[in-house]
Amino acid sequence: MRTLRPCTKLDYLFLFSDSRSAYSDLAVSQSLEDGCAYLLTEGASPLGYICAVYEHGVTRVSYGYTVPDARNSGVFTALLSELVKQEMFPIRLSVSERNELHAAIAHVCEKLGFTQGTASIVFQCNMSAQESSRWDSY
Repeated sequence: MRTLRPCTKLDYLFLFSDSRSAYSDLAVSQSLEDGCAYLLTEGASPLGYICAVYEHGVTRVSYGYTVPDARNSGVFTALLSELVKQEMFPIRLSVSERNELHAAIAHVCEKLGFTQGTASIVFQCNMSAQESSRWDSY
């Protein structure tokens, strides 16, 4: 039986110890201070979690994770649905097109009634230290 509930720091630390990163640690900490986090389990097994932060009147999904064996089984849909049920509008989520799960995440968002927002422009600089010296005069 699947159970969805608020996620605590201890849940995250113990249940997802093998899949933690510096970014996910930060996202969980921020969501527990300034937002919310939800955990989905099946029995004693963790399936995934979602983190959201309230910023400037917007709920921003800062991180979501589904264990690899549970992908494509409705885990992310259930987690994102919980934010919708809590009526924490507007809810924003951004995902890079280079993310291997981009299409699956987009499908879930569309299924839940999200619409594609205005695209932001991402600038990337891949200069060597030598090339970047030309900016020293600015």
